[in-house]
Order: sequence, then structure tokens, then C-alpha cells
Amino acid sequence: MVEENVSHYFRTYVKWITGIGVGVAILALIWLTLQLLLGEQRAATLELSLHHVIGPSLASSPPPASEDIPNVSIAIDMEEAKKNQEDLRGNLLQNGKAYPIKFIISQLHPAANSFFSKLAIKVRKGQLYNDMEEFEILPPISSSQISEWIKREIARSIGFDEIGKFFPINLEVNRKHNGLRFVSALPQTLSMDLSNIPYLKLFCRVSSEVLDVEKKLTGAAKSKIPVRPDEEWSITAPMLGEGVTGPEFARMKALASKSVLSFEEEPELLRLVDMRYFGKYAAIVTLIDEADLEDMPTPSSFRFEEISGRIRPSFQLCNAEGLMPRSDQWFHSLMDKLKEQSEFTASYNNTVELLASSAVNEHLIAPLKLLVNEQLLSSINATPFRYAATPSGKLGYVYGSNASAEVKRSFARLTSGGPLLERAPSGVRASLDPQTNDLSSSKSIVIDGNKALLEDLVVREGQTLSVKAGASIQIAPGVSILVAGGTAKFEGSQEAPIRISGLSSAPWGSVVISDGGNAAVNYAVITGGSETYRDYVRYDGAFAVHNASVSISDSQIDGIVSFNKSVIDLENVTFINVIPKIFLSKGAQVLARNVKHIQNTPQHTLAILQQTPHGVPHTEREFKYTIHADWRSQQLLEAAEALQSYLGRVLSDRSKWKAPEFSTDRALYRPDTKVGEFAYADIYIDTDDHLNYKHDISYRYRYRFENRKAFNSYVRNPEKPRFWPFRLEYQGKIGRGHPAPGFSEVYEARFEFRKQSLPFSEDYLAPWSPWDIETFLPFMLAGSYKGISTVSGAEVERFLSEKTQRSDFAFGPRVVVVTERLRQHLNIPTEWGSGPN
Repeated sequence: MVEENVSHYFRTYVKWITGIGVGVAILALIWLTLQLLLGEQRAATLELSLHHVIGPSLASSPPPASEDIPNVSIAIDMEEAKKNQEDLRGNLLQNGKAYPIKFIISQLHPAANSFFSKLAIKVRKGQLYNDMEEFEILPPISSSQISEWIKREIARSIGFDEIGKFFPINLEVNRKHNGLRFVSALPQTLSMDLSNIPYLKLFCRVSSEVLDVEKKLTGAAKSKIPVRPDEEWSITAPMLGEGVTGPEFARMKALASKSVLSFEEEPELLRLVDMRYFGKYAAIVTLIDEADLEDMPTPSSFRFEEISGRIRPSFQLCNAEGLMPRSDQWFHSLMDKLKEQSEFTASYNNTVELLASSAVNEHLIAPLKLLVNEQLLSSINATPFRYAATPSGKLGYVYGSNASAEVKRSFARLTSGGPLLERAPSGVRASLDPQTNDLSSSKSIVIDGNKALLEDLVVREGQTLSVKAGASIQIAPGVSILVAGGTAKFEGSQEAPIRISGLSSAPWGSVVISDGGNAAVNYAVITGGSETYRDYVRYDGAFAVHNASVSISDSQIDGIVSFNKSVIDLENVTFINVIPKIFLSKGAQVLARNVKHIQNTPQHTLAILQQTPHGVPHTEREFKYTIHADWRSQQLLEAAEALQSYLGRVLSDRSKWKAPEFSTDRALYRPDTKVGEFAYADIYIDTDDHLNYKHDISYRYRYRFENRKAFNSYVRNPEKPRFWPFRLEYQGKIGRGHPAPGFSEVYEARFEFRKQSLPFSEDYLAPWSPWDIETFLPFMLAGSYKGISTVSGAEVERFLSEKTQRSDFAFGPRVVVVTERLRQHLNIPTEWGSGPN
């Protein structure tokens, strides 16, 4: 028997395949395989699979399963492999440790590279890292098909879907720390035009042998994602509209690096930075190397206010200079200088929440070995990568076997085995609904006459929407018209205006013009819209413009309108809403001529009972016991400690309590270990004739703060995000009764601006703090949030209309009360919640 290690076989095979060509190499590989199978074998722990794919058989979709695609497996002795690191290339994990293994297959003759198009490592029965059932050597470096799908889903949510299709930006799933790491597997400079590709931060591998780095990364103890050693990794990603060699980037970097900015330099720096995009990148950097923002609160809800439009060059792969220790210190300094900017903070918090949300983590916590389901199959077939089926039916990535010469030249400087795409990269920016330029759908969409929209109408770049005079568009609840990079023409006339309204009493979404799109609106009447929330981006109002150019003339819009970083031309336009603002504007250039604003007085009417109200209704039972003492006295502290001690003793007696019988684990009440401190700022509203007071109704607009100190800081510095309230609620307490001294019972209805309360959710996040009072108080006074009935408003309307035989009620603010509260909850975890408390 021949007893030689695998690396020797590979060296022999490489010499043969480079010397005598592919045909003889097949025989050589068969011979090597027989040697391994018949020779003395040690405890092999993995398999190498060379999937032989003939170029002409490739197609844009997986080939029929009947096609014969030979598979050759070679066993590797782990001990021998570890002794021959210089001969093998790739990643191998054993017992949580990383070993740099170099597989010579990646150094084959070019003819062989086009013949054997995939090298995969399959881990046998739990001998290696348990969470890695299978992973690939060649980019994209993903542990399974599902991992590539996860990457695309997350990239799409953040707004960078297309970039992964043009060169290999990888999302690596780190199981040990339950996090994500964005990396690029390109050790060399990319020779391609990046002028129209959207912003994306690249974390660059400086060499292909990165396993030593991996070993360091997996040792991180604190962060959710491994720490990035500065000497091994580099960050180069300006947030500007120009390349990194331009003077603006140099100026931004210089200002960011300064310890103190002058009065003139601070606004200059703010002008140079794209706050939205920098917020996204700063969040990812924070997750990777723990460069956290000082005193950054974890938000209960958040939003993206917009997606940036056309972006000029913003990429640079790391080079030798990128290896200097702390080469990105300016980056962290810039984060620190921007932490008081609300735009940056909102974007930062949105991204952190997205990466921590169940939408992402539901995929991350699942085992890697997953079946390819229908959703994944549709996603796979939509990508430009080609696939081939192995004899077992598993789909595998195929690179470069059938690529054009033009594409090969575009990627000539990529590492051996890098992916070659079906088409050359063409800049497709991040957008509301990212698509490639070669759209297969119709270039022109025409609406003439009556049209009912039951699902979103999306107009992408290269498409035109034409709405003819006299057209009537009725839109289903929650549905929107999204002009994401395309063109829209609303061609109404004085004799035949266009009408856009809802299909029912429930509000529809918005008309959104975004992502570099443009629109002309003439003689249109828009009513019944609310807002649109897509891909973690909120578009405020029935008509919202983000990074676009729009002209509106001779039209009327009933509802909130918002303009963000856009160019707007208004002439003979009437805006109708309940807020003291004609429209919401941030960074927009607006030319207005003969514009009229009708501010309706917000009031509760029977109309809010005609749809299902949203919020959290429940019955609240309270027992209140008052102790009179100076708040600074020792007597008060002693009384509190005595109460805690007594409750602890009483709660330990199971015979006194019936509620634990309904608990899932039959557990007793569990008191909080700490007393919670809160501060509430309440605005109580009532009618001019004091109906709420007369009927013992508590109807209030409540801001919640972490404590009294936070509230006081907010009053002094309302522009600083760190002091903003963490929740806004519309509260209505109705039908209060006192069945016993100190004991009260009341029906409470809340509309809460957080994802745990309907209509909001992780798929429809609530508006982010600070909830401007000029905008959000009128919604409460109307009993509806942008056309969505609130449960607090509906219950107050129902109660008062029955008691007074009236239907309309106009409310206004009457008194402001600030309350500091110390509270200790008693909890019983059940399937219905943690109460009673």
C-alpha cells in the first residue's frame, strides 16, 4: 500500500494537470482517488468535492436533474493537513479553533479552473465545528445556499441589494456570537468603474490566508460580532458624493481628525457628510469593533426617513496604507462628532435595530443545514449567478465557465476562482425596490379611466407612469404608488381632473416619488392617504418626495405631505391637513407660487368608529395607599423598605394566591429585583365645556422618559437625541369606578408609538422619537393617526356620544402634569403576558 499524505497527491496532480492538460488530468485524478481509497486511511474528517461542470450545459436557471455531473470525493487526513499548511488553502474549523489550510486546487492551470468550477468542503458527521455542515472555498464564502439568501435579504433591507450582484461582497454568519460581519474577499485592487455603484462599506481581507485572523476574531468575548483587529483589517468608505481621492473627502477626514472644531468648521463638516448613509456604516462598525457611541440609548422604535438618491464613487479597497494601526481613527472621531445629529442618530439606530430584529435573527439562529424551499428557490433564480445540480440534487454555485471575454476582462484582477458574472457591472444604485437596468417589465404604464389598485404599483428606473385626464384611481388599504427612480406624469385637466382616493374608509398608503425619480402632477385631487413604510424606510404623508424632482400645479392634496432632499415646484396648490404646517420639509428646495393651506380643526367624529381602531385596550385595577412624608425624609425610605419586605413574605405563601395556578410553570409572583424610575410628561385634553372632567375621563398625551433627570435635560436641550422621550402614548381612561376604599377599576385604551402595539410591528415600525408635538398632538385631537382610528379616540368618542347624544367633540390641551414615579412590578410569566403587575 502507498502511504502518502493528501498534500503530496495534490502536488503531484497539479504538476500533471499543468503539464499535460485537462484530459490526462482526469485519469490522474482517478488514479489519485484510488490511491486514497485503497491505501491505508487515517481518521478522515472531511471531504473535498470537485464538481465537474461542462460550460455549454450552463443556463440561467438550474439544469435538469438528469444531467450527469460527475463528483469526485477525496478524503483528507486532518493531522497531515495541519502539518502541511503551506500546501493547502481554505478554511477549516475544528473544536472551535481555526487552522490555515491551503488547498492547491485554487492554483490550478486556467484550463482546469474552467473545467472544475466549484470546490466544496463537506464536514462529516459532527467531526468539525457543529454549526458548519458545509461551506465553500470560492466566493461567495457562505456556509450554505441559505446563507447567501440571508445576505441578500439583509442587504436589501438596508438598501444595498444590487451591490452583491456586481462583485463579491459577503455576509458571513458568525454562530458563536450570533452576529454578522460584512467582508470583501478581494485581496487586490478592483479594476472596474465604480462611478455609479451605491455606497457600501468594504471590510477588506488583505490576503487570502486569513485563518489566523479568524482565530483572533472568534476569541472576542464582549461583542456580538468578533472584534476587527486594526492591523489586519481596514475600513475605507467615505460618505461623500465623490471618490476618496477628491478634495472633499480629504477635507472631511481632516476635520474629523481634529480634536476641536471652530465655529465655522462644524457646519462645514456637517455639509460634507451624508448623515443617512454614514449612520448605517457607523452602526455596522460599532457592531464589529465595539466603537460605541457614548450614552447612546437603545431605541424602542426607529425609522429610516429616506433612501439616498444617485451616488457618485465611494469605494476603495484597502491597500498597504490600510494596514497601519488605527488607520481609521478619524472614522471613530467622526462618529463622536455626529452623535448629537438627529439624522445620523436615527439612521444609526435603525440599522442597529434591523440587525438585531427577528427578521434577521430568525434566520441566524437556525441550523445551517436547511432545505431549499420555494422562497429560496425564487430568490436563487432571480440572481445573476449560475447554478448546477450535483447528483444528489443540491444546487451549487458555478463561476466563470461560460462568461464572455468582456466580463472576464472586467474581473481580470480578482483572485483565482473569483466569480464571473453573466453581465458586466452597471451601476444600479440602492433604491426603494432595487432592480437591474435590463428591466424585463413594461417601460410604459398607462392608467386611463377607473383603476382599482390592490397591490403596490412600482415605477422603476427606465419606466414611465402616465395617468390620463379624468382617471380615477381607488387604492386598497396600505397600498401605495411608488415611483422609485422612474418617471410619473399625472396629466389631468381643468375639465377632467385626476382623482386618487381609497377603496374603503381605511386609509391607503402614499404616492411616493423617490430615488432620483421625477414627477409632474397637474390637476389632481388626492384624498384618504396616510403614509408608506417599505424596507425599513418611512415615507411621511399621503404624498412623499425623497431625493427626487417634482412639480405640482392646480391640484389639491388632503393629508400630510413631506419633501426630503428634493427639488419641488408648486403652483396653485391647496394643502389640507390638521397640523399647523403646510407640509413637512427637510433639506428640500421648494419654489411655491399661490399655495393655500387649509388647517382643519381636529375633532372626534363618528367616522372614527367606522373602521377597526388600533391600540391596546385593557381593564386596569389599582389599589392606592398614600403615605404622607417629605420626599427627602428617612421615614419614607424606611416605609418603602418595610413594604418590600412584607410583600416578599406574603408572596411566598402559595395558599393566598390563585393567579399562579394559571401560570405555565405554576410559579409564584416574581417581584422585580430593582425599583424602576420613570418620568411622565402628560398633556391632558378636554372640551371647552369640560366633558372629560365631568365624566371622570383621563384623556392624555404622554411622553415617557427614563427618569426626571432625563426630562429636565430634554427641556433644556430638546434638540439632543440622548434626552428624547423613549415612548409616546395617547391614553384614554373611561368609566372609572371605586368599588372599595383605595381600590379603583377603569377601562384603559392606549395608542402607543412602539412596535409592540398595533398597528405597528417589526414590519411597520412606529415613527421615531422625539415626536414633534406640533405634528403628533393634532393626531390625538382628531382621534386618528393619519387616518388610522386610535382605540383611545374611538373609546372616548363612543362613551361621550352615548352620554351626551352628541357626535362631534373638539378637544384642546388644558393642563400639563410632570410625574416622577418609582415602581416595582410583580410578575407571573404566562402565555398571556407577564402580568398581573
